[in-house]
Amino acid sequence: MRVLLLVPPPSLEPPLARPRHAPHYSAIVAAALQRIGHDVVVQDAALETFALSPILAAARRAAPDVALLCHSDYNRKHAPDTLARVGRGLRDILPGVPLALYGRLDAAHA
Repeated sequence: MRVLLLVPPPSLEPPLARPRHAPHYSAIVAAALQRIGHDVVVQDAALETFALSPILAAARRAAPDVALLCHSDYNRKHAPDTLARVGRGLRDILPGVPLALYGRLDAAHA
């Protein structure tokens, strides 16, 4: 199964704030999925763009069977409106592809 792990930028508004840390949770999830035989694509959009259109275009090119959207990672927080807009965009461009959240969840974000 081809799995897309998408790490959105902190915001879809300029300027692009490049992260100081690697997407730790994404690396852990990717390693676990690869270990059981899945083909994994990690898209760390925060390294490339804050614009929704290129993020979604890259997700479509990945042609995933399942898409996972990073809710929050170690020292990386994403604005709730960013997650909602990226999630809606993924549903629109990947109809029929299951979509779920992963990452750090706590009482403030639950």
